[in-house]
Amino acid sequence: EFTVSVTNATPNRRVCYVTVYDTVLLGRGGQELQSGVSVDNDGNRRDCTTFIVLCPPATFVHLCHLELKGNQTLSDVDIDSDVRDYDSHPNPDDTHP
Repeated sequence: EFTVSVTNATPNRRVCYVTVYDTVLLGRGGQELQSGVSVDNDGNRRDCTTFIVLCPPATFVHLCHLELKGNQTLSDVDIDSDVRDYDSHPNPDDTHP
């Protein structure tokens, strides 16, 4: 069993963006997480699940478990990620009716 986790070892709040492609993901209790679809500029479609996680300082978070199928190995799993310092919205109550 393989676990996808993020770590914030900094003294700042950070936002972690993690996308896993074409792989079944399991959440709490082994429940399969719902995936969406990503479409590239050429119209190619891929199943994917994206996590956007606000991580407090000194935090270690488990996001999900990977359910590999058949001959799939960990090196076959395509994961994109990005981590940035968190900047709060200047007006969090802003609405656009």
